[in-house]
Amino acid sequence: MTAVAKGPAIPVAAPGVPSTLADLPRGESARIVGLSATAPEMVCRRLRDLGFRSEVEIENVRCAPLGDPVVFRLCGYEMCLRRAEARHVLVDESWAGNGR
Repeated sequence: MTAVAKGPAIPVAAPGVPSTLADLPRGESARIVGLSATAPEMVCRRLRDLGFRSEVEIENVRCAPLGDPVVFRLCGYEMCLRRAEARHVLVDESWAGNGR
């Protein structure tokens, strides 16, 4: 009989499957693949205006002491974003430019 580990499951995105920017660990880079279809239109528009567009490289630089907001580097500048909005940005962590 095979033993099965008990405990909470930890969701892990499969390679090539988008996860959200809120899940990107500090110090890691990813490629933006799009915005969530469930995001409010005003949030999507503001994110696009700030440079959160498909194919853009983004890096999680640092976060506030309590974990929110988070500072991301993209398009040559650093942008502070709340996790609630970061959940609307879909990223590919397996992107080849990540050095993995």
